[in-house]
Amino acid sequence: RTKGVGTLPAATDRGRRSVRVSKMSVSRPRSISMSSAGRSSQKGRRPSFLNDKGEVRLVENGFDLTPLPLLVDEAPPDEVEEVVAEREAETTQHDDEEETGTLWSSSYYSESGSDSDEEEKVVVPPVVTLLTESPTETLLCIRGRCVAVDAKEVKQVEQANVAYEASLDLKKNNPDKYVTRHAQTLNAPLKDRGSVTAPPSSSSAGTQATSYDIQDCIAQAVAEEEAELASRRPGTASKQQRINRNVYQNTSKVVAASKASPDFLLDVSEDRVESKAEKIKPSVREVPIQREIQGPERALLKEKFAKNMRGVSMGFSCAAMERCVQQNLYHERQMNYRAFAEKPSVQQELEAAEEVDEVEVEPTERGSSVEALWSWQAPMTKNRRVTCMAWNKHREDVLAVGYNGVVIDGSLPQDGGLVLFWSLRNPGYPERVASLEAGCSSIAFSAKNPHLLAVGLMDGAVYIYDVRQKTLQPTPVFDSRSLKNAHAEPVWSVAWVDKGEDKGEVLVTASTDGRVLEWTLSKGLEASCLMVLKQLGDAEGVISRTASGLCLDIPGDDPALYLTACEDGTIHKCSDAYAEQYLESYTGHTGPVYKVRSSPYDPKVFLSCSADWTVKLWTQSSSSPSASFRSEGSSPLNDVVNDVCWSPRASTQFALVGGDGRVEIWDVAHSLLDPVVREQPLVEPPPSADEAPPPPGTPMDKPPEPPAPISVAATACLFADNAPVLVVGDASGSVTCYKCVNLPAAPPTKKLQLSALEAALAPDEAQG
Repeated sequence: RTKGVGTLPAATDRGRRSVRVSKMSVSRPRSISMSSAGRSSQKGRRPSFLNDKGEVRLVENGFDLTPLPLLVDEAPPDEVEEVVAEREAETTQHDDEEETGTLWSSSYYSESGSDSDEEEKVVVPPVVTLLTESPTETLLCIRGRCVAVDAKEVKQVEQANVAYEASLDLKKNNPDKYVTRHAQTLNAPLKDRGSVTAPPSSSSAGTQATSYDIQDCIAQAVAEEEAELASRRPGTASKQQRINRNVYQNTSKVVAASKASPDFLLDVSEDRVESKAEKIKPSVREVPIQREIQGPERALLKEKFAKNMRGVSMGFSCAAMERCVQQNLYHERQMNYRAFAEKPSVQQELEAAEEVDEVEVEPTERGSSVEALWSWQAPMTKNRRVTCMAWNKHREDVLAVGYNGVVIDGSLPQDGGLVLFWSLRNPGYPERVASLEAGCSSIAFSAKNPHLLAVGLMDGAVYIYDVRQKTLQPTPVFDSRSLKNAHAEPVWSVAWVDKGEDKGEVLVTASTDGRVLEWTLSKGLEASCLMVLKQLGDAEGVISRTASGLCLDIPGDDPALYLTACEDGTIHKCSDAYAEQYLESYTGHTGPVYKVRSSPYDPKVFLSCSADWTVKLWTQSSSSPSASFRSEGSSPLNDVVNDVCWSPRASTQFALVGGDGRVEIWDVAHSLLDPVVREQPLVEPPPSADEAPPPPGTPMDKPPEPPAPISVAATACLFADNAPVLVVGDASGSVTCYKCVNLPAAPPTKKLQLSALEAALAPDEAQG
């Protein structure tokens, strides 16, 4: 048997046609029924399954399926060609006979037309099959109907559309050749492409002219055109003249555009061109005659002037000029603020040189004191209580001060609160003014983002301001009024805490509603409850167990810990990991605790001030106070202590302010009984509205005595980080800047500062 690709078995018979292969498939011959003549002629022959060589044939259903060899040597090439030609002729005859219904059988042996038994042996040549790749046929192709105008195939689509319309016309003429069928196609979505541009700025200008003016302008234009043509001729104008003419033309265009601008304020109604005679006259200074502006021109000029005066640029320009004037007035005091040595004047040096005193005077040591430099106050802060203060972490000369509402004759605060941004450059007026819907209760600048300021309000709202806003009246960028889990009562303390790279910087607040909330800004202002403050001991009812938080402080060593004080006089140490219990509780005060301040040198040491007239010093390792401070002697402190703060320059010094207006600075290393500085500022009382002035003409024996000065309650205090300065706010809306003079010297290094604080606390801890 032969093997290979490209050959197929061929059947021989009378009228048998050749086999052809198309498209990689072989067509099987049709079934052929043998005639009676064929059946009778095969009698007496060899079996049908043997060929002339005695080899076995494979016949199935009357078809010879025996494979043929690839190469045949029995017949020479000439005979093969003759046989192929005869077979082609027979194939043609066979096709004609098939049409008439005559069928031939398939056999390897051909039969002659006679009835003789003689057989003629025919050698069948091999069938050579040629395998070729058929062309690609597309059954269905649907393209989109829409093409972009600027596409490359626009012309082709247009031609196709024309051809399609022509085919529709043919369809109308020959309806038999077209059939209407429904088809579902998917068209590509359309895209619109457009551009929007701002319209160019324009301005309208008009005038009224007579026929004489028009004639003069035409004549002038013709004369100028002739002069310009003459100047272009060679030798008629010099280079300098051409330059001057171009400069004059460009300048005229700029002046004309400026006059047409709506912001132009000069009066040009009487502008006219000077004649040559006027130009020749000597320049004599003349007094301008004031022309009265009336009618719509006056209203237009007034509107333009008011628009420019109320503009933002005018406000910043006036603020810059005000700084220059204030620095001239406060220069010496600002130098004293920085603790620079004052240079004596020339007159003082001459007087000191002329004086000759041979008597030796022993130098006297000057005691510690505070010296008032100036007061930050403005008309808008009158009768407003200063509730809180905060220095900016980056711009250390910027002080933010929070004010409550206006209080008149002991009434409730009105008109909302304020947050003013004071600067050392201008002590006379604030740089920014932020108006609040309610009184301000607490503020704090962010250390990581110094441009963010958190503000707590009396109605429980929390505002976040961005001080980078280029406006004199900033507005909050975040507001908690729309949140459901916000505070419902005054927010008495706000503090920024850096929780690391994962969580970033967050804001922690405490309120009298008994909750401590944590605010995040990553996805807007969102709040989560850290703890609900509860009173110690057994209490009946849920409402009675809730404690009101009055202050909050974050120690510097661990951002997960915080200290909070309540209205019942207890101080609690809490953690973010425990929301249901306190880590430690500190008892010792008998009244509400208003402030808790951790030491900047040792975070485990903190101060607290209370309404029980005392300030207590604590350590986190002991639940009882290490020391208690209260002024005794000639002027004891018999009033509430509103605020206390540590000194950033000495680890053992702190300041406090009381309800009687006093300001005290204590040094733990110097004394535990008396402060090193005690200041009692006094102010003149405002005129009484009940007392009527004397009628005019009333004889007066002697002038009336001035009213005795009174003290105003001090409400807040804060040390400056970059200068030996203490700022104190009071209930009248004034913030006084004090310079600390001759305070006890502090150790030069932080390690020695910490050792001094530990040494000051050691005796008390040993006694406890």
